[in-house]
Formats: sequence, structure tokens, C-alpha cells
Amino acid sequence: MPAARPLAAPAFAVLQIAMLVLALSAWMGTPARAQMAAPDRMALGGYDPVAYFTEGRAVPGERGIAVKWRGRMWRFSSAANRSLFEANPHAFVPQFGGACVVALSEGRIEAGVPTEFLVHGGRLYLLGSAKRKLELAEALSTRLDRAAAHWPELRGELASR
Repeated sequence: MPAARPLAAPAFAVLQIAMLVLALSAWMGTPARAQMAAPDRMALGGYDPVAYFTEGRAVPGERGIAVKWRGRMWRFSSAANRSLFEANPHAFVPQFGGACVVALSEGRIEAGVPTEFLVHGGRLYLLGSAKRKLELAEALSTRLDRAAAHWPELRGELASR
């Protein structure tokens, strides 16, 4: 019977890392496989939802300043913004589930882009592009009314994506 060969250094390092991940996940009480299979979805592409209102611009959130709400991870640029969100999340989340308000006004679902937005009437609306933002500005109240009218029939389509 031939003698067993020692593992090559790279293979041994991979094995050590895998064992460490399994040990840490057991220590944390969550299986590693479950952690890898079901990562939390990132809301707004990691942008801070409060900053749209306080700074008037899309501000990237910090990895260490986050909260899980409704199955998504929401990141913030400051602990103060996180606290504001936690006190009243509905005040800061995008309307229509983050769908482009112009496409919705046309009876279609199109993903909104976190860097293309409008804050109006104390609400955050996302748009699919800079062109869509111009289209919204041309007929703001009409587009918002039409989007609200189409939302009940199309919201299920957004959830299935």
C-alpha cells in the first residue's frame, strides 16, 4: 500500500478556512450553508434612505451601520440616520416598492435606480434613468396619480421579481 502524501499547501489552506467557517457558524448558531444560501437582500443598493431627505442626494451607506427590516438590509451613512429610520421606517422607504414611478404610470414595472430619485411631498420616488426623471418633471402630478392607480394591479409583479 503506497504511503499517504501530505496535502499541498494551497489545498491545506482551503481546508483550514472551510473548517474555520464551519466552526464559526456553529458557534454563532447558524449553519454556514444557510448563511450562504439565503443572504439578506440589500435595499436601495446600499444607499442611505434617510440621506435622500436630509442631504437631498444619494449617499452610500456604511457596512457597519445597518439594520434588517422587512427581509432587507438597509445601510446608513451615520448612526443618527439609522436611528431616524428605526423610529419610522415608512417615512423613508421608496414608494411603490422602489419601482420607477414613470414606468408604473405607464402600466409597467421597471426597476428604480437608487441614484435617480425625487423627494416630493415627503415621499421618496425612484426612477429608472435620468431620462425618466425628466419625463416625471414634465407632468409630475399626473404621473404620480397614474402610478398610484396602476400600483394595486402591478405590485404582485414586482414581488415576483
